[in-house]
Amino acid sequence: KEVLGKKIVEVVATDLSRGEAVSIMESLSNGQVWSSTFAVRIRSGESLQAAVTDVPLLDENDRIVGIVGISAPLD
Repeated sequence: KEVLGKKIVEVVATDLSRGEAVSIMESLSNGQVWSSTFAVRIRSGESLQAAVTDVPLLDENDRIVGIVGISAPLD
């Protein structure tokens, strides 16, 4: 419930990675897979570096309708 109605950039991006998150979303909207390391915010509010791969789900008109994301902490 704490994330319901919020944009993914607001939920997982740290203040420092927010600009990069917007750029990632633009790439995904263009149908591109994105994979790299990224500073993410976890439920406790702490941030950590994670290996992230995001794959866009597109409809028949090539509009993004979802994202499948896999991430793993780099600790």
